[in-house]
Amino acid sequence: MKSHFDKYPNYWGLSSTDRNIDHRRVPNLMTFFSSHGTELEISDDPAQYFPDDVVA
Repeated sequence: MKSHFDKYPNYWGLSSTDRNIDHRRVPNLMTFFSSHGTELEISDDPAQYFPDDVVA
């Protein structure tokens, strides 16, 4: 996140990363997952998801 700070949402008005909370903010997680190609199709079928999947 530090090297690509400008690509993450700026809802909180920060000028740099905050290592105490950034890894828990859902918009940051969604940006990270989409930039690393780990997004899944949205499905109503629970069998499409596995334990430990992050669904938001």
